[in-house]
Amino acid sequence: AVLTGLYLFLMMAGAVALTYLIDPSSYSLADIIFESATAQGTVGLSTGVARPAMNPWAEGILIFQMWIGRLEIFPVFILLRSLVAGTAPARP
Repeated sequence: AVLTGLYLFLMMAGAVALTYLIDPSSYSLADIIFESATAQGTVGLSTGVARPAMNPWAEGILIFQMWIGRLEIFPVFILLRSLVAGTAPARP
């Protein structure tokens, strides 16, 4: 349940970040959430939000979501934990 919650949290956080980076008059909130969900789910569908002239930060968010979706959430969190805390076991 925790991993599902983290997966959904990252998907919605990506959608919220995209709403600030993409012109809201061009696309609806549903289009942006759909784009975020399909990027993280590595489905390949698009509503046209992802395009060559897109903001580079928005591209980075979608690339990160695609990377998380491809590797799955658990290995990504293990990688991030090992980068932050190292690989040595915790001492009591």
